[in-house]
Amino acid sequence: MLIPFKEESLVSIPEKSGIYFLYNIEKELVYIGKALNLRKRLSSYFKSDYSHGILFPESIEYVEYLIAKNEKEAYFLERDFIKSKAPKYNIRLKDDKNFLLLRIKINEEFPYIRTARRKTDSDSLYFGPYIPASYAYKILRIIGKVFKIRTCKEKIGRRKRPCLDYFLGLCSAPCVGKISKEDYEKSVKNAINFLNGKIEIYIENLKEDMKEASNSLEFEKAAEIRDLIFAIESIEKKTYKNTEIRENYDIWGYKRDNNSALFFLLRADKNGNIKEKKEFYLRDVFISDKELLFSVLSDFYFKESIPERLIIASKFSKEIKKNLTPFLSSKSGKEIKITEGKGGKFSQIMESLNENIEIKFKEFEKEDALKEMKKELKLKRYPEIIEAYDISHLSGTNIVGSKVSFYRGEPDKKGYRRYFISKSEKANDPENIYRIVKRRLSSKRDKRLPDLLLIDGGIAQLNAAKRAMEETGVNIEVISISKEKKDTIHLLTGKNIKEKNAKWFKILKFARDEAHRFAIKYQKMKRGTF
Repeated sequence: MLIPFKEESLVSIPEKSGIYFLYNIEKELVYIGKALNLRKRLSSYFKSDYSHGILFPESIEYVEYLIAKNEKEAYFLERDFIKSKAPKYNIRLKDDKNFLLLRIKINEEFPYIRTARRKTDSDSLYFGPYIPASYAYKILRIIGKVFKIRTCKEKIGRRKRPCLDYFLGLCSAPCVGKISKEDYEKSVKNAINFLNGKIEIYIENLKEDMKEASNSLEFEKAAEIRDLIFAIESIEKKTYKNTEIRENYDIWGYKRDNNSALFFLLRADKNGNIKEKKEFYLRDVFISDKELLFSVLSDFYFKESIPERLIIASKFSKEIKKNLTPFLSSKSGKEIKITEGKGGKFSQIMESLNENIEIKFKEFEKEDALKEMKKELKLKRYPEIIEAYDISHLSGTNIVGSKVSFYRGEPDKKGYRRYFISKSEKANDPENIYRIVKRRLSSKRDKRLPDLLLIDGGIAQLNAAKRAMEETGVNIEVISISKEKKDTIHLLTGKNIKEKNAKWFKILKFARDEAHRFAIKYQKMKRGTF
């Protein structure tokens, strides 16, 4: 879903790690970036003193984003998408020379492990890439400490005495027969499991060793094991990439709420690089989940290329597999695998995928709700910016007012304002609404006008806001919601609306309640100074 690239749009961008996509006015993708905090990173583009990073020679009109589990995952995603999409303002990433892999040469009698810059042969297992490079060396040292796998390529039988690594506890010295072939093979197998993320069992074993060393008063050894445990626990499992995967795959996420559904797709190549993402938001859906899944997937693959495997985040994967596999296999000319994305090697990517789906689904829901609001209230403009106003007083005196701003259904704290009205005047809510609305519309500070004014109150307050607009020469649509009449919406046409269960109504009620909360908070704060 493309979001307008405006400063006020940032309220709908989550404060999470991820990557962002910038588009020009023709909706052409021109730049991809990564961020530890997406909202803060994008907000830097709107600072008046902005001088770092990329300065684009054309106007950026839209932004889109993809949530990642952490900054490291965002790094991988950024690289993958830049390679796949090649935006014109990104540096082209042609290979992975800046990343390090770990390589186990498995066709040797006694396999060894070393670092590598790229995958060069089929007789080795590769793990990574790792960012930064020091991370790969750290893991390599842990492999030596825990599994004693050799790092040298030296032929077995040449040496008469072991090298320094053996005396440092980093190698089991198979070169001089210090370990049997069978035991060494077990160590290599365990090291492979470890590199594939199965680390819990090794941590538990080390904790037992540390306990035994401590009980035997070998505190130096216990401290060394403790540091090793910390080092292992600091290794984060990678999410979007998995070295066990040797096939291209599509992974589908799915969410449905009543008659709306969102499909979220990530497409990966044989190296696990994410090359594409797609979103399909469907409205007015009146068929079952099983029928919907089959319909969407069959329609998509009728037009698009078919991968070797489909991973579906759904309890209906078995039914989908039964009905969809014959069609996909017939169209592609080879057997297609369909599996449920639950547990195993795809569990981490599914976790990130589901987080994206939850956030994106709410975005689409709010957009639909605002469109419905425009329709139901017969507004001339899409209510992208809504400003809500309220008055608060203490027993008729100490009067203050508030304004809160909502952008695309979300609170925009930069648009919140407080208004001090009077310490001793008697309360007159319609007159005070007139005052604060007139002050707002006359303000030089808030230059951009809202699309809709929302007043907390009844017909009198609504007419007062209308009078303020007429005197300032500003023409904005305005409505009010009165609590006394059980949350009834009042229009200037004289029509009243009650739609308590409608999502668009809940947005207005949330804005009204937020203005009320903000006014009371200010009133209490001022009370201490009156």
